[in-house]
Amino acid sequence: MEQAVKPPRYVLLDTVRGVTVVNMILYHFLYDWYVVLGHAPGWPWLTGVRIWERLICGTFILLAGICLHFDRHPVRRGGMLFGWGCVITLVTMLVMPGQAVHFGILSFLGAAIALTGALRGVLGRIPAWAGLAGSLVLFVLLRRISAGLITIGPLVLAQMPAGLYQWYAGALLGFPPAGFVSSDYFPLLPWLFLLWCGWFGWRLAAPCLTAGKLLQRHIPAFTAIGRKSLLLYLLHQPVCMALAFGLNAVF
Repeated sequence: MEQAVKPPRYVLLDTVRGVTVVNMILYHFLYDWYVVLGHAPGWPWLTGVRIWERLICGTFILLAGICLHFDRHPVRRGGMLFGWGCVITLVTMLVMPGQAVHFGILSFLGAAIALTGALRGVLGRIPAWAGLAGSLVLFVLLRRISAGLITIGPLVLAQMPAGLYQWYAGALLGFPPAGFVSSDYFPLLPWLFLLWCGWFGWRLAAPCLTAGKLLQRHIPAFTAIGRKSLLLYLLHQPVCMALAFGLNAVF
């Protein structure tokens, strides 16, 4: 009997994910030190820090879109990630109510992966260049959708109906109600379109990238970290908190 050929693993993607995980751990340790412990509460709003944080999250989201091409059970995996996101919400509400996470990056990735997996047949019929261009335009236009605005840079093009921003569950879509607060907030809009940039971008670039050996180049240590990204994500914050509180007690 002929066995199914296992698709190749592009280890460079694992390496990039591993580098991003290390950046995430460092960012969260500094966040705990400066914000949770109160050494510099305004630290996350510094321009360089904001760019760093967006690059970390954006890389995770783009990689998730790319790796959907190799996922045989995206709806199931998305549901599992969303479940872990709900666990993080419950834990942070109990342990750190002032820093609780509602619809954070893990919840977003779970919902977006499941939704994209369910729509792969439809998305696959869209030309890659058109899907990439459309996703990029929609991501830019909807960057301030949670504030009720459709914009291009500083230019406001339209204002969303206030009636959309009434329910807690609407925050998952990008329509948070008044008073909604989350220390890590990634709604489907606009971030789903960044994930689709990764999905369509891979379709467009894959023929060139897979022809050579670039995607097989990697840094073993970061590759190993990248392959354990979910486990490290779930475990790193308690470790960072413990380290920050320990150093604070000493110094």
